Amino acid sequence: MFTFQKIPVEIHYKVLELLPKESVFECMLVSKYWSTLAIPAYYNTIYLSGTNIEFLNSKLLLDDNNQDQQFAYGSLVKSLISPEFHSTVDANFLHYNSEPEDIEEGEEEEEGEEEEEEEYFLQTVQQQDDDDNNNTIASDMDEESFALIPVFNSKSFLKLLSYMPNLKKIDLFTSAYYEFYMTILASQGSKYLQHIEDISIHAAYHELHFTVCYQFRHTITHLEVYYATYYVNHLFGDPLYFLPHFKRLTNITLRNFERQDLTLFDILAVCPHLAVLDFDSNFDVSDHLVRRSFKSMLDTMIDIPANSTTVVVLHSHLKILDLTLPKLSSGYIRYLTHHTDVKQLHTLSITLFDSHFDDWIKLNSIDTVTDFIKRLSKITHLHFCTRFVSRDGSLDELVEANCFQEFLDTVHVFQPVYYETYSNQQLTY
Repeated sequence: MFTFQKIPVEIHYKVLELLPKESVFECMLVSKYWSTLAIPAYYNTIYLSGTNIEFLNSKLLLDDNNQDQQFAYGSLVKSLISPEFHSTVDANFLHYNSEPEDIEEGEEEEEGEEEEEEEYFLQTVQQQDDDDNNNTIASDMDEESFALIPVFNSKSFLKLLSYMPNLKKIDLFTSAYYEFYMTILASQGSKYLQHIEDISIHAAYHELHFTVCYQFRHTITHLEVYYATYYVNHLFGDPLYFLPHFKRLTNITLRNFERQDLTLFDILAVCPHLAVLDFDSNFDVSDHLVRRSFKSMLDTMIDIPANSTTVVVLHSHLKILDLTLPKLSSGYIRYLTHHTDVKQLHTLSITLFDSHFDDWIKLNSIDTVTDFIKRLSKITHLHFCTRFVSRDGSLDELVEANCFQEFLDTVHVFQPVYYETYSNQQLTY
């Protein structure tokens, strides 16, 4: 007879992680076996809503023995997150519009069911009904409203972290007290966060965030950084100076709206073991500079001629590559065609926000583009996007999309390739 116990524990965990917190809580009450499986999933992520902060503050006022009892499951917490309050401007699309657009607020989710009082040390479900006022940008508040938002003081925040020794991710950017918490982490957090891998941010540039990440450079694996000059721990430099200090970095998002000659290869040269790279640049770097940057990267790795046509795999750990550029130079095409492992690189997204597909073909030889598309079509998830300002209706999006499909048929690429074209008028697929 089939029993749930025969299913591998790892699969149980994966399923439970996908369930709503309420459902996981119900699983905890089914039996001792289910409780053992569900408790780690239930406490995996803690949301610091206003209600939860008040609840935690009340428990942190208890004596040490009672605190230890209340925070018994603290070692299971992997993520500490401040709930989102509304949609914000995505820096990834700043280049596509000459004038900023108004951002509409997302509709607030209503929760009709009341939360049951729990005997466990934390409430892990986001409570939007209590946070309509709590999760608002601080600059939009008057002093009286701001003072009503629940907050940890420095001592209680550090005490809370001490009960979560296995914390791997912190995302408090939406908190009204974000800078206050980050300042605490920058000065005293290293004593408590021994396994932190990701300190998230949802803005293009924030020097305090980078300063905090640098404090944990020996454990950080995920980093989002804006290209700028940083002053950290009496050190002064740009991200290319600081990135080699992050010894375990595997995932990086780098936004560049400042340095006109920065290339993909400048990043790969200092971070050769990346698994995920999201490179977003506002500048069209000349092919000469791209080739020079590529040669410089090769000099730090292995001796391969820059004009080599032999497929020599570089960066064998790279699994996801996301490029957002005005145009794709022949140097990038050469790298992606001849020096990437299409079995390892399972996701590639290329967004050219100042290019028409037909113009892109004209800038490169048909053989170069054919070899490029044929090789990349072997990648499991390939997304190719051209975004541009419409040329007075001389070429609409549908015509360009058809042009791309006809090209795929001509070069005998039958594997699905996701293609998107976008103008300032409308988006089509």
